[in-house]
Amino acid sequence: MDAADPVVELVARELRALDPSACLIPGRILRRVIRQDQGMTGLTLRVPHRKAYLISRERLLSILDIGDLGLTSESELPERVILLSLPDLDDWPHLRPETLRRQVWRLLFHSRVHAEFEQVRRTRNLSRAYFRERIHELGEVAFDEVRMVLTQEALLLPDAGPDDQFIEFAAVYFELKHFAPRALDGYFPSLVPFDEVERLLGTYVDDEALLEATRIPGAAEGLDLAGWELQQLASPPPESDPVLDKMSAGLSGEMEALKEQVTPADRSYLRLLERAGQAAQRGNSVRASILYLHAAHAAPPEKVTHTTRLAQEEIARLTERLQQALGFPDEDRVRWKQALISLLRNTLRGFWTAERRLLSDLQRVCVDSERMVYVVDTWDWIRSFGRRPIKRALPNQREVLVAKHLRTATGRLASVRLTIEEREELTALLESAAHASETQLRTKLRPALLRLLDEVPLPAQNVPERVARAKIVEELSDKVVERGYLNIGVLRDTISRNQL
Repeated sequence: MDAADPVVELVARELRALDPSACLIPGRILRRVIRQDQGMTGLTLRVPHRKAYLISRERLLSILDIGDLGLTSESELPERVILLSLPDLDDWPHLRPETLRRQVWRLLFHSRVHAEFEQVRRTRNLSRAYFRERIHELGEVAFDEVRMVLTQEALLLPDAGPDDQFIEFAAVYFELKHFAPRALDGYFPSLVPFDEVERLLGTYVDDEALLEATRIPGAAEGLDLAGWELQQLASPPPESDPVLDKMSAGLSGEMEALKEQVTPADRSYLRLLERAGQAAQRGNSVRASILYLHAAHAAPPEKVTHTTRLAQEEIARLTERLQQALGFPDEDRVRWKQALISLLRNTLRGFWTAERRLLSDLQRVCVDSERMVYVVDTWDWIRSFGRRPIKRALPNQREVLVAKHLRTATGRLASVRLTIEEREELTALLESAAHASETQLRTKLRPALLRLLDEVPLPAQNVPERVARAKIVEELSDKVVERGYLNIGVLRDTISRNQL
């Protein structure tokens, strides 16, 4: 640990005084410990449980030197050690003590819930079959969703059995309950209301007492910022702030002047705000809104409301672009905006989450509907000795791509973390948009396919042949909607199946 950083050193001392079994170490070192302890070989993009980890002293010292833990003697370590991850090194100069204390308190509480369950398991000699019965009490289908969420968040270690899954669920549930209660419904929608969960988990852990026992001195429970931010997004925007407007515009000269006027603790916020403004200028509303929410986490209290206003504007801008692309009525605009906010809520946890991918799919709908698609046909240009253009427009490709992105977005609904009501609302909106898009594509394709059959020619001479001709057109339209293209093999097989 970098002892030269005063904030990190201060919080590390406070943590050791509160719990001698806990150590703050850089994330890269903790990830190395997890890889070696779990026997993970090869390239691993996401190390599981990379924020906090429990390990025996003997095993830890076989992987790290005592100096890597910021200690001078092995006797300072108990038999069981809790390793907590520090933020990235680049963020150390911008850390506020209260921010780091709250983060460490949250990680320590999560780890102590693990430790309490481990002690209960050893004391009562609980088997995997016992935990399978507890999972059955919660509901097999509901816990399948829990298992999927824990897997997506990379919280389950390799070969985690039902006992490990249940304990990890308990730790995540209690962590969210006390540090981000508004996120609980989004993480575990199938378990709402949580009366049965509280009854079951309360027989193992006194979470209220454990919360107080792990409180770092000077840390306050504070505000569930992520949930509060999204509440602000749904409210009318406050009055404009000229300083924030300059920041969000990404004006390089004025930004440099502003940077000289802020403290080091505010530079992280200013850097995020500048990146969000640059993304907004490029038309990337999804990235801009996510960066604005990250900036709100690092913002001084008086700037949080104004920063969320900027995120609100990006969500509204994306909704307007979607309306132009999909043509839904004005009364559906509020429904779409609320659905996008529900997705945005869960993009802050994880890098490339299912929610962020779904938002990106919807943004691709806007991008592809706003521009003409071209293909560069070099061979045709050469054969015509330059008489035909080298760049040829594909007039139907926009509708094809829009339908494709909507199908992809609909396929992600099973993976996103939403409440039951939010999921049903978003499903209805996406299915309606996908149906309208596919109908528009078929309407545009039918005349072109009929002209193609006339040019071949494949005329219809009687009633069966007219029926067969109409069936060919519909089957070819289905293939375009499904695949996005047609080739000679598809055309041949379609004609061979009909009486034309």
